[in-house]
Amino acid sequence: MTQRAVKLLEHAMKVIECVFERQIKEKVKVDDIQFGIRPGKGTTNTVLTTRQMKEKHGNKGKSLGL
Repeated sequence: MTQRAVKLLEHAMKVIECVFERQIKEKVKVDDIQFGIRPGKGTTNTVLTTRQMKEKHGNKGKSLGL
């Protein structure tokens, strides 16, 4: 396969990916509190916040149920 054919294949896959993504977004409702798969909602901050909450509640003798 030539380099040009590979590039065309990459572009075709991007178009197909966009079509699939649009169709999925129409059918699936992602909640505003969902982390990890939304722009600006990374899992790093979520893990940090969860650890801080666990530590804070642990110091008071309370459980978060995690």
